[in-house]
Formats: sequence, structure tokens, C-alpha cells
Amino acid sequence: MIIKKLAPLCKGAKKLCLYDTPGGPQWAGDGNAVYELSGLPALGESGLCAVMDIPPDKAADMDIRRQDWPRDYCLDGAAQEIPLDYDNGAYIAHEGIKLMPCTDGSALAFIQPKYLGPLTDAESLTLALRHTPGGQAYIVAKAGLFVVGVIMPATLDKNTLIWLGETYGLACATGRDKDGE
Repeated sequence: MIIKKLAPLCKGAKKLCLYDTPGGPQWAGDGNAVYELSGLPALGESGLCAVMDIPPDKAADMDIRRQDWPRDYCLDGAAQEIPLDYDNGAYIAHEGIKLMPCTDGSALAFIQPKYLGPLTDAESLTLALRHTPGGQAYIVAKAGLFVVGVIMPATLDKNTLIWLGETYGLACATGRDKDGE
């Protein structure tokens, strides 16, 4: 995980979440995505701000939280999951936000591609869809067998999904027809 790419996400959201896992590494992020803090000693809020070059005056304007990892979100590399295909260069824009589609061939989820930025150093990065016992979807980023990030999918209502499908589907079909394919 590249901490220099995590800092702008947290600064932009004005939110920094630090999670402690029992007997394991800490995790940090902006609440929409969190990443394993591997190779670092246990940090408190001020220590994490220092590592992320967030000065005290900027930190005072941020929502900074430290808490235990929520048990419903499994970090086990061998948990039940659905592998997702994605193209890191394919995006759609909705309400000024870039969204990257991820699919298993039958279901579709969207994430903000900026949340892959801190993971650019991960080898063999894969994404997988998981669900909490209560049915909440979340996406894990894995380097090999190890979970290195957790990303919450964008929440889009049914009508928005239909509109996106119709709009982008028509644009793709029109483009294909112009190319003579």
C-alpha cells in the first residue's frame, strides 16, 4: 500500500478512519475504502496523521476516528467471495464522479477508481465481491491470497442503473454503427 496515495483520499474526504484488528495489522482509509498498514508500528491518530503528512491544523478540520475493525467485514483471504473482472481504464461518469464497473458476468458493481490508487504497488491485484452476514456488499482487493484493501461499492438506485445502461448502451451501439461494425 502506498501511503502517499492514501493521504489525498483522506484529506479530500476530510475523514480518516483507523481500525485495529485483534492480533493483526491496523487498517486506515477515508471510510469508503480502507487499506492494510503493513510494515508500520501500531499508530494512534496523531501518529497516523504524522505519517500521512497531515499537519495538526488540517487534522483539526477532519473527522478522525479510531475503532475496532467491524466484525461483519471478513479480512480472511479464504472467505466466501465472488471474483470480479474489471478494466482499470474503463469508466463511466455519474454526477461528476468516475465509476469503474466490476462484474462477475451476471452481477454489476461500481467503485470509484481512485480507491485503487493506494494499491498500485500490489502484485497480482484482484477484486472480489463479499457480503456481510446482514447482506451488505463490499469489495476486497487482494494481492495473491491476502486482502490488502476493502472498498465499498458505489450505491446506485435501480432507476439510475437503468438510466446508465440505456444511456451508455445507446452510446456504444451508436459508436459501433458509425464504425461500420
